[in-house]
Amino acid sequence: MLLVLFVSGTITSLIGVFAIIGGFVVGSALHDDRAFVEQWKRRVSPLVNTFFLPIFFAYTGLRTDIGGLSGLSEWETCLLVLAVAFVSKFGGAYAGARLVGEERRSAMAIGVCMNTRALMELVAINIGYDLGVLPRSMFTMLVMMAIVSTFVATPLIRWLLRGQERADLHQRNELGKDLKEYIPLKYQQS
Repeated sequence: MLLVLFVSGTITSLIGVFAIIGGFVVGSALHDDRAFVEQWKRRVSPLVNTFFLPIFFAYTGLRTDIGGLSGLSEWETCLLVLAVAFVSKFGGAYAGARLVGEERRSAMAIGVCMNTRALMELVAINIGYDLGVLPRSMFTMLVMMAIVSTFVATPLIRWLLRGQERADLHQRNELGKDLKEYIPLKYQQS
């Protein structure tokens, strides 16, 4: 299977599309085979998480030149990139969550969670840099945005969801009491 994946990545790379697209095509084609997906998660995911992801992050880190951001104007631009990225991702997700009926605090948590997508951002940023679309300084700023927004998200999510676990447990317990009268006695757990 890994051979099929690598061949697909090689083919898409040779035709001028990034290799990641070939991997995506193979994954999409096999998505409905749930037994295969479970086997993949059990056997391949640990390899990816312990071997390939660290290599990708090291590769991105080696290309990032924080010392290359010279002068106040580049650091101001970097802060502006961070602010615009965080606010736009948060705002869009928050507004969408509120539109579908989420409570304010829950919508805020969803908005913050939208800022944890560093891996996909780093893939796109690296592709843009490889294509020559992003100059080195903007590449560095975008990498910093991806990393900082992900690190900031975790404490914000914890803060927004504090006490939520107790409320959810209480709600599940109350729901369980209500459902017991509808479930035949032989199926109820003691």
